[in-house]
Amino acid sequence: MEEEKKSKFNIKIIIIGLVLFIIGGAGVFAFTVFFTNKEETPEAKKPVKVASSGILVKVPDITVNLADPGGKRYLKTEIHLEVKDEKAKPLLETRLPIARDRIVMVLSSKTQTDLEVYNRDNLRQELMNQINEALSPTVEIQNLYFAAFVTQ
Repeated sequence: MEEEKKSKFNIKIIIIGLVLFIIGGAGVFAFTVFFTNKEETPEAKKPVKVASSGILVKVPDITVNLADPGGKRYLKTEIHLEVKDEKAKPLLETRLPIARDRIVMVLSSKTQTDLEVYNRDNLRQELMNQINEALSPTVEIQNLYFAAFVTQ
């Protein structure tokens, strides 16, 4: 008689556990179906335009010490600046030392973490803003490309 009560008790626990498991699974399924946005915007489907439509001007290679504690890390990079047309190229070339100065100032203020791959677009935008601020209204940089980016 005692054994019958134990087996009924164990079966009840197993059944309750299965019911809770099924309800939990159904809840997770319902959440993923109803509360996640599977629709992609048309912008997300468009490929990213990478092709250069302007004229590229190479900035001489830049090597800077990073702002990490201890000062033992450095960055070596090769950058190309894009301008709108051939008329802007000689203007940029004459003011290249100013652009290079801004690049050095920005890069030397960064730490190794600031230069991680996921931060590169922010870095690119910051460099473009600084260069355009320094060179305006003479010439405007349309884009900036990293041809080499080595940290150690």
